[in-house]
Amino acid sequence: GDFIDRQLASGETLTVSTGNLAAFSGSVDYAIQRVGGVRRTLFGGEGVVMTRLTGPGRVLMQSLKRKREKSIMT
Repeated sequence: GDFIDRQLASGETLTVSTGNLAAFSGSVDYAIQRVGGVRRTLFGGEGVVMTRLTGPGRVLMQSLKRKREKSIMT
């Protein structure tokens, strides 16, 4: 997948799927949060764990998970 490079301003927040997060600078605060209830976890599973990032700093994300990208290519 493609990489997306984002510069967060001080106090700016961004919430991303944890599986798409590649890296972030040490100045970025982060918190892992669960989205949806037990039913969604058991039956949907997608997007269940998100990462909330708060700037300032650089965030690098990947547009597709590697496993998903591999399954698309085969």
